[in-house]
Amino acid sequence: LPLLAYLNSKLINQYLSQITPSFRGGFQKFEPQHLQRIPVLREITNGSDLSLNLANQAVKVIRAQTLGNDSERREAEETIEELLYNAAGIDGEGLR
Repeated sequence: LPLLAYLNSKLINQYLSQITPSFRGGFQKFEPQHLQRIPVLREITNGSDLSLNLANQAVKVIRAQTLGNDSERREAEETIEELLYNAAGIDGEGLR
């Protein structure tokens, strides 16, 4: 779940948009060599507080999406972004 939250974040989308080809309509082509280049913070996979917090937020996103609760989904997604920006030491304001 923490990795799911990480890979679906705006932070990773921004990174991938810089290394993948773009096509008409905003379509991006993801190939294995692009996905292999995604850096993964150790804290995301080692059971740390960050990992647990990301997992909790991922569950909230999934539950909210299942129930059609867009406001709860957006809130959990924003929390995921904040957690990741803080962990990476990045000011996320420019990516929103």
